[in-house]
Amino acid sequence: MRISAVSELFILRDDSDQLAIRQRACGITAATQTLLLLPILIAVVGPSAMIAAQALAEPATRDRLAASPLNTAGALVGVAIWFAMFAIPAFHALRRIGWSRDVELDRDTVRICDRTLFGTRRLQLPLREFEGISHHVRTNLSGTRHELVLVHHDRSSSLLLQMSDSISQDATEANARRFQLPVLPAGALFLNRPRRTFCFARLFPAMKPQQA
Repeated sequence: MRISAVSELFILRDDSDQLAIRQRACGITAATQTLLLLPILIAVVGPSAMIAAQALAEPATRDRLAASPLNTAGALVGVAIWFAMFAIPAFHALRRIGWSRDVELDRDTVRICDRTLFGTRRLQLPLREFEGISHHVRTNLSGTRHELVLVHHDRSSSLLLQMSDSISQDATEANARRFQLPVLPAGALFLNRPRRTFCFARLFPAMKPQQA
Protein backbone atom coordinates (compact mmCIF):
# COMPACT_ATOMS: atom_id res chain seq x y z
CA MET A 1 0.00 0.00 0.00
CA ARG A 2 1.31 3.44 -0.89
CA ILE A 3 2.24 5.83 1.88
CA SER A 4 -0.07 8.44 0.35
CA ALA A 5 -3.05 6.12 1.04
CA VAL A 6 -2.50 6.25 4.83
CA SER A 7 -5.02 8.60 6.43
CA GLU A 8 -4.66 7.66 10.12
CA LEU A 9 -1.65 6.68 12.22
CA PHE A 10 -1.74 5.59 15.87
CA ILE A 11 1.22 5.07 18.20
CA LEU A 12 0.62 1.79 20.07
CA ARG A 13 3.96 1.63 21.86
CA ASP A 14 6.82 4.08 22.02
CA ASP A 15 9.83 3.42 24.21
CA SER A 16 13.58 3.40 23.81
CA ASP A 17 13.79 -0.14 22.43
CA GLN A 18 10.58 -0.57 20.43
CA LEU A 19 8.12 1.41 18.36
CA ALA A 20 4.71 -0.01 17.43
CA ILE A 21 2.29 1.86 15.18
CA ARG A 22 -0.99 1.16 13.38
CA GLN A 23 -1.96 2.72 10.06
CA ARG A 24 -5.33 2.88 8.33
CA ALA A 25 -6.62 4.07 4.99
CA CYS A 26 -9.76 6.14 4.53
CA GLY A 27 -12.46 3.54 3.93
CA ILE A 28 -15.08 6.09 2.84
CA THR A 29 -12.88 7.42 0.04
CA ALA A 30 -11.99 3.90 -1.11
CA ALA A 31 -15.64 2.80 -1.05
CA THR A 32 -16.69 5.86 -3.04
CA GLN A 33 -14.03 5.21 -5.69
CA THR A 34 -15.08 1.57 -5.90
CA LEU A 35 -18.76 2.46 -6.28
CA LEU A 36 -17.88 4.89 -9.07
CA LEU A 37 -15.53 2.56 -10.94
CA LEU A 38 -17.41 -0.74 -10.74
CA PRO A 39 -20.46 0.43 -12.77
CA ILE A 40 -18.13 1.83 -15.43
CA LEU A 41 -16.23 -1.46 -15.46
CA ILE A 42 -19.46 -3.43 -15.86
CA ALA A 43 -20.59 -1.08 -18.62
CA VAL A 44 -17.31 -1.68 -20.44
CA VAL A 45 -17.15 -5.46 -20.00
CA GLY A 46 -20.84 -6.29 -20.46
CA PRO A 47 -21.43 -5.00 -24.01
CA SER A 48 -18.01 -6.18 -25.17
CA ALA A 49 -18.65 -9.69 -23.86
CA MET A 50 -22.10 -9.81 -25.45
CA ILE A 51 -20.80 -8.66 -28.82
CA ALA A 52 -17.92 -11.16 -28.68
CA ALA A 53 -20.22 -14.04 -27.73
CA GLN A 54 -22.67 -13.23 -30.50
CA ALA A 55 -19.90 -12.87 -33.06
CA LEU A 56 -18.19 -16.14 -32.11
CA ALA A 57 -21.51 -17.97 -32.31
CA GLU A 58 -21.62 -17.39 -36.06
CA PRO A 59 -19.31 -19.60 -38.16
CA ALA A 60 -18.86 -16.90 -40.82
CA THR A 61 -17.61 -14.43 -38.21
CA ARG A 62 -15.19 -16.97 -36.78
CA ASP A 63 -13.80 -17.60 -40.27
CA ARG A 64 -13.26 -13.87 -40.86
CA LEU A 65 -11.51 -13.50 -37.51
CA ALA A 66 -9.26 -16.46 -38.22
CA ALA A 67 -8.43 -15.02 -41.64
CA SER A 68 -7.22 -11.73 -40.12
CA PRO A 69 -5.26 -12.64 -36.97
CA LEU A 70 -3.48 -9.28 -36.75
CA ASN A 71 -6.72 -7.31 -36.83
CA THR A 72 -8.25 -9.67 -34.28
CA ALA A 73 -5.25 -9.36 -31.98
CA GLY A 74 -5.34 -5.57 -32.27
CA ALA A 75 -9.02 -5.49 -31.31
CA LEU A 76 -8.40 -7.76 -28.32
CA VAL A 77 -5.48 -5.63 -27.13
CA GLY A 78 -7.60 -2.51 -27.40
CA VAL A 79 -10.40 -4.05 -25.32
CA ALA A 80 -7.86 -5.30 -22.76
CA ILE A 81 -6.32 -1.83 -22.38
CA TRP A 82 -9.76 -0.25 -22.04
CA PHE A 83 -10.65 -2.84 -19.39
CA ALA A 84 -7.38 -2.33 -17.47
CA MET A 85 -7.91 1.45 -17.32
CA PHE A 86 -10.83 0.86 -14.95
CA ALA A 87 -10.08 -2.58 -13.48
CA ILE A 88 -6.72 -1.69 -11.93
CA PRO A 89 -7.92 1.47 -10.09
CA ALA A 90 -11.05 -0.41 -8.95
CA PHE A 91 -8.92 -3.25 -7.57
CA HIS A 92 -6.65 -0.88 -5.65
CA ALA A 93 -9.64 1.01 -4.26
CA LEU A 94 -11.19 -2.30 -3.17
CA ARG A 95 -7.96 -3.27 -1.40
CA ARG A 96 -8.02 -0.02 0.60
CA ILE A 97 -11.44 -0.84 2.08
CA GLY A 98 -10.75 -2.24 5.53
CA TRP A 99 -6.96 -1.99 5.06
CA SER A 100 -4.79 -1.60 8.14
CA ARG A 101 -1.10 -2.08 8.83
CA ASP A 102 0.70 -2.80 12.10
CA VAL A 103 4.41 -2.00 12.19
CA GLU A 104 6.79 -2.95 15.00
CA LEU A 105 10.40 -1.78 15.05
CA ASP A 106 13.25 -2.59 17.35
CA ARG A 107 16.99 -2.14 16.91
CA ASP A 108 17.31 -5.22 14.68
CA THR A 109 13.99 -6.11 13.05
CA VAL A 110 10.96 -4.56 11.35
CA ARG A 111 7.74 -6.59 11.52
CA ILE A 112 4.81 -5.69 9.27
CA CYS A 113 1.27 -7.06 9.30
CA ASP A 114 -1.11 -5.95 6.53
CA ARG A 115 -4.83 -6.76 6.75
CA THR A 116 -7.17 -6.40 3.78
CA LEU A 117 -10.46 -7.88 2.58
CA PHE A 118 -8.38 -10.57 0.84
CA GLY A 119 -6.56 -11.77 3.93
CA THR A 120 -3.53 -11.06 6.09
CA ARG A 121 0.07 -10.68 5.02
CA ARG A 122 2.97 -10.76 7.48
CA LEU A 123 6.51 -9.71 6.67
CA GLN A 124 9.70 -9.45 8.67
CA LEU A 125 12.71 -7.46 7.47
CA PRO A 126 16.07 -6.76 9.07
CA LEU A 127 16.46 -3.12 9.98
CA ARG A 128 19.81 -2.99 8.18
CA GLU A 129 18.00 -3.29 4.83
CA PHE A 130 16.63 0.23 5.31
CA GLU A 131 18.78 3.12 4.15
CA GLY A 132 17.72 5.76 6.65
CA ILE A 133 15.00 8.14 7.82
CA SER A 134 13.67 10.98 5.70
CA HIS A 135 11.42 13.95 6.51
CA HIS A 136 9.00 14.36 3.63
CA VAL A 137 6.31 17.00 3.06
CA ARG A 138 3.26 15.86 1.09
CA THR A 139 0.74 18.25 -0.43
CA ASN A 140 -2.70 17.28 -1.68
CA LEU A 141 -6.22 18.71 -1.90
CA SER A 142 -6.66 18.27 1.86
CA GLY A 143 -3.63 20.42 2.64
CA THR A 144 -0.05 19.72 3.68
CA ARG A 145 1.21 17.03 6.02
CA HIS A 146 4.70 16.21 7.25
CA GLU A 147 5.84 12.58 7.18
CA LEU A 148 8.71 10.71 8.76
CA VAL A 149 9.57 7.83 6.44
CA LEU A 150 11.78 4.80 6.97
CA VAL A 151 13.34 4.58 3.49
CA HIS A 152 13.98 1.21 1.84
CA HIS A 153 15.90 0.74 -1.42
CA ASP A 154 12.65 -0.72 -2.80
CA ARG A 155 10.29 2.25 -2.64
CA SER A 156 7.22 0.05 -2.12
CA SER A 157 8.80 -1.28 1.11
CA SER A 158 9.38 2.17 2.66
CA LEU A 159 7.36 2.70 5.83
CA LEU A 160 5.58 5.67 7.32
CA LEU A 161 6.61 6.17 10.96
CA GLN A 162 4.98 9.46 11.80
CA MET A 163 2.73 12.10 10.27
CA SER A 164 1.59 15.43 11.65
CA ASP A 165 1.17 19.09 10.80
CA SER A 166 4.87 19.65 11.48
CA ILE A 167 7.97 17.60 12.29
CA SER A 168 11.10 19.33 13.51
CA GLN A 169 14.62 18.52 12.39
CA ASP A 170 15.46 17.59 15.98
CA ALA A 171 12.67 14.95 15.97
CA THR A 172 13.98 13.55 12.69
CA GLU A 173 17.53 13.29 14.02
CA ALA A 174 16.32 11.79 17.31
CA ASN A 175 14.51 8.98 15.49
CA ALA A 176 17.55 8.37 13.30
CA ARG A 177 19.79 8.03 16.36
CA ARG A 178 17.24 5.82 18.07
CA PHE A 179 17.45 3.20 15.33
CA GLN A 180 21.08 3.96 14.40
CA LEU A 181 20.22 5.07 10.87
CA PRO A 182 21.35 8.11 8.88
CA VAL A 183 19.13 11.10 8.11
CA LEU A 184 18.37 11.17 4.39
CA PRO A 185 17.34 14.17 2.27
CA ALA A 186 13.64 14.65 1.55
CA GLY A 187 14.00 13.47 -2.05
CA ALA A 188 15.49 10.10 -1.03
CA LEU A 189 12.04 8.50 -1.15
CA PHE A 190 11.67 9.34 -4.84
CA LEU A 191 15.13 8.50 -6.15
CA ASN A 192 15.14 6.27 -9.21
CA ARG A 193 15.62 2.63 -8.24
CA PRO A 194 16.17 -0.42 -10.45
CA ARG A 195 12.82 -1.89 -11.37
CA ARG A 196 12.00 -5.27 -9.90
CA THR A 197 10.68 -8.08 -12.03
CA PHE A 198 6.92 -8.46 -12.08
CA CYS A 199 5.48 -10.98 -9.65
CA PHE A 200 1.81 -11.95 -9.93
CA ALA A 201 1.75 -12.90 -6.24
CA ARG A 202 2.15 -9.21 -5.30
CA LEU A 203 -1.36 -8.52 -6.61
CA PHE A 204 -2.84 -11.05 -4.18
CA PRO A 205 -0.34 -11.23 -1.27
CA ALA A 206 -2.53 -13.52 0.81
CA MET A 207 -5.77 -15.02 -0.39
CA LYS A 208 -6.16 -16.95 2.87
CA PRO A 209 -5.66 -15.45 6.34
CA GLN A 210 -2.53 -16.69 8.06
CA GLN A 211 -2.58 -17.94 11.59
CA ALA A 212 -0.53 -16.01 14.11
